[in-house]
Amino acid sequence: MHQREDAASAVPRILVIDDDRMILDLVESILEPEGLAIRTAEDGANAIDLFQREAAISLIILDWHMPGMPGEQVLDQLLAIRSGARVIVSSAASPSQVERAFAGRGVLQFLPKPFQVQNLLAAVRLALAA
Repeated sequence: MHQREDAASAVPRILVIDDDRMILDLVESILEPEGLAIRTAEDGANAIDLFQREAAISLIILDWHMPGMPGEQVLDQLLAIRSGARVIVSSAASPSQVERAFAGRGVLQFLPKPFQVQNLLAAVRLALAA
Protein backbone atom coordinates (compact mmCIF):
# COMPACT_ATOMS: atom_id res chain seq x y z
CA MET A 1 0.00 0.00 0.00
CA HIS A 2 1.27 3.44 -0.83
CA GLN A 3 1.82 6.09 1.82
CA ARG A 4 -0.88 8.27 0.27
CA GLU A 5 -3.44 5.46 0.59
CA ASP A 6 -2.48 4.98 4.25
CA ALA A 7 -3.10 8.66 4.97
CA ALA A 8 -6.43 8.66 3.14
CA SER A 9 -7.66 5.59 5.01
CA ALA A 10 -6.80 7.25 8.35
CA VAL A 11 -9.32 10.05 7.74
CA PRO A 12 -12.54 9.28 9.62
CA ARG A 13 -15.51 8.99 7.28
CA ILE A 14 -18.91 10.08 8.47
CA LEU A 15 -22.22 9.22 6.83
CA VAL A 16 -24.82 11.93 7.45
CA ILE A 17 -28.43 10.89 6.74
CA ASP A 18 -31.08 13.60 6.67
CA ASP A 19 -33.95 14.43 4.32
CA ASP A 20 -33.14 18.16 4.61
CA ARG A 21 -30.45 19.16 2.09
CA MET A 22 -29.68 22.31 4.13
CA ILE A 23 -28.84 20.18 7.18
CA LEU A 24 -26.60 17.93 5.09
CA ASP A 25 -24.76 20.93 3.64
CA LEU A 26 -24.43 22.55 7.07
CA VAL A 27 -23.02 19.42 8.72
CA GLU A 28 -20.62 18.93 5.82
CA SER A 29 -19.43 22.56 6.04
CA ILE A 30 -18.79 22.18 9.78
CA LEU A 31 -17.08 18.77 9.77
CA GLU A 32 -14.95 18.82 6.61
CA PRO A 33 -12.67 21.64 7.91
CA GLU A 34 -12.07 19.39 10.95
CA GLY A 35 -10.34 16.88 8.66
CA LEU A 36 -13.28 14.51 8.34
CA ALA A 37 -14.55 12.97 5.11
CA ILE A 38 -18.31 13.41 4.82
CA ARG A 39 -20.74 11.29 2.82
CA THR A 40 -24.39 12.29 2.68
CA ALA A 41 -27.69 10.59 1.94
CA GLU A 42 -31.13 12.20 1.76
CA ASP A 43 -33.06 9.02 2.53
CA GLY A 44 -32.73 5.62 4.11
CA ALA A 45 -32.44 3.61 0.90
CA ASN A 46 -29.51 5.68 -0.40
CA ALA A 47 -27.87 5.58 3.03
CA ILE A 48 -28.08 1.79 3.18
CA ASP A 49 -26.66 1.46 -0.33
CA LEU A 50 -23.79 3.82 0.46
CA PHE A 51 -23.05 2.07 3.76
CA GLN A 52 -22.87 -1.30 1.99
CA ARG A 53 -20.39 0.06 -0.57
CA GLU A 54 -18.15 1.98 1.84
CA ALA A 55 -16.71 -0.21 4.56
CA ALA A 56 -14.55 2.64 5.89
CA ILE A 57 -17.43 4.67 7.33
CA SER A 58 -16.51 5.38 10.96
CA LEU A 59 -19.67 7.09 12.18
CA ILE A 60 -23.30 7.65 11.19
CA ILE A 61 -25.32 10.76 12.02
CA LEU A 62 -28.93 9.72 11.51
CA ASP A 63 -32.03 11.91 11.37
CA TRP A 64 -34.91 10.18 13.14
CA HIS A 65 -37.89 11.52 11.18
CA MET A 66 -37.59 11.04 7.43
CA PRO A 67 -40.22 10.30 4.80
CA GLY A 68 -40.36 6.78 3.47
CA MET A 69 -38.23 4.86 5.93
CA PRO A 70 -38.09 6.02 9.57
CA GLY A 71 -34.77 6.30 11.38
CA GLU A 72 -35.31 3.16 13.45
CA GLN A 73 -35.78 1.06 10.32
CA VAL A 74 -32.75 2.64 8.63
CA LEU A 75 -30.66 1.96 11.72
CA ASP A 76 -31.79 -1.67 11.94
CA GLN A 77 -30.72 -2.23 8.33
CA LEU A 78 -27.39 -0.45 8.81
CA LEU A 79 -26.67 -2.55 11.90
CA ALA A 80 -27.56 -5.71 9.95
CA ILE A 81 -24.76 -4.75 7.55
CA ARG A 82 -22.25 -3.84 10.28
CA SER A 83 -23.35 -4.54 13.84
CA GLY A 84 -20.69 -2.40 15.50
CA ALA A 85 -21.50 0.83 13.65
CA ARG A 86 -21.26 4.01 15.72
CA VAL A 87 -24.42 6.10 15.55
CA ILE A 88 -25.58 9.55 16.63
CA VAL A 89 -29.32 10.17 16.27
CA SER A 90 -30.38 13.73 15.48
CA SER A 91 -33.92 14.98 15.99
CA ALA A 92 -36.09 17.84 17.18
CA ALA A 93 -37.97 15.33 19.35
CA SER A 94 -37.37 15.13 23.08
CA PRO A 95 -34.49 13.01 24.38
CA SER A 96 -36.93 10.67 26.13
CA GLN A 97 -38.83 10.04 22.87
CA VAL A 98 -35.58 9.26 21.05
CA GLU A 99 -34.39 7.01 23.88
CA ARG A 100 -37.64 5.00 23.75
CA ALA A 101 -37.59 4.71 19.95
CA PHE A 102 -33.96 3.60 19.76
CA ALA A 103 -33.67 1.60 23.00
CA GLY A 104 -31.39 -1.39 22.68
CA ARG A 105 -30.15 -0.42 19.22
CA GLY A 106 -26.65 0.72 20.20
CA VAL A 107 -27.06 4.45 19.60
CA LEU A 108 -24.11 6.29 21.11
CA GLN A 109 -25.62 9.74 21.45
CA PHE A 110 -28.56 11.99 20.80
CA LEU A 111 -27.96 15.33 19.07
CA PRO A 112 -30.98 17.61 19.49
CA LYS A 113 -32.05 19.83 16.60
CA PRO A 114 -31.50 22.62 16.04
CA PHE A 115 -27.94 21.94 17.09
CA GLN A 116 -25.13 24.32 17.90
CA VAL A 117 -21.83 23.94 16.03
CA GLN A 118 -19.94 23.17 19.24
CA ASN A 119 -22.49 20.48 20.19
CA LEU A 120 -22.12 18.77 16.81
CA LEU A 121 -18.33 18.85 17.06
CA ALA A 122 -18.36 17.55 20.63
CA ALA A 123 -20.76 14.71 19.74
CA VAL A 124 -18.66 13.65 16.75
CA ARG A 125 -15.39 13.76 18.71
CA LEU A 126 -16.90 11.72 21.53
CA ALA A 127 -18.40 9.15 19.15
CA LEU A 128 -15.16 8.74 17.20
CA ALA A 129 -13.24 8.24 20.44
CA ALA A 130 -15.66 5.52 21.65
